[in-house]
Amino acid sequence: MKLTIGYDLMMLGNSPRARTYFREVLARDDSNVKGRAWLLEGVSFARDGDWQAAEQAFMAAPSAVEPEFRARAIELAGLAAEGARLPRKSPALAGALSLVPGLGYLYSGYPETAISSLIVNELFMAATYKAFADGNKPLGAVLGFFSLGWYGGNITGSISTAHRRNAARKDEHILKFNLGFRY
Repeated sequence: MKLTIGYDLMMLGNSPRARTYFREVLARDDSNVKGRAWLLEGVSFARDGDWQAAEQAFMAAPSAVEPEFRARAIELAGLAAEGARLPRKSPALAGALSLVPGLGYLYSGYPETAISSLIVNELFMAATYKAFADGNKPLGAVLGFFSLGWYGGNITGSISTAHRRNAARKDEHILKFNLGFRY
């Protein structure tokens, strides 16, 4: 029962609380359930991005899990080690690059968004400049307001896409963590 509660908590995104239930199971002497608790604890650390703790949990599991899960525990430890080496995009670098409209999106791997960001920002800036050059200060002020908003959105959007790209890579990697048993 405690394993099921822990699993449910982990799937709801509360891995620290789930691990308290897994630890309670590990404190007991029932080896069949104990092995599963080690594996689930490893997955909970992986879901949190704590790859080192995940690898340690999986490496501790082979001595405790049922024979049919031993090889899988070793595989999962390797996957956790791979998770620590996943390529990441720097949100700070994406933000800095986006000072030139579109470069942050390009760095994060979104070339179409980069091109549209560059075009829209340049159109707003050109229209703002033209309005002020023609002496139309009210229109220039309105366009300048929208230009700044769009430019700021380019920066925050670039930072968000770097975070999103990192999260997508992590989520994609976590899908590989098939334990070999179901609840």
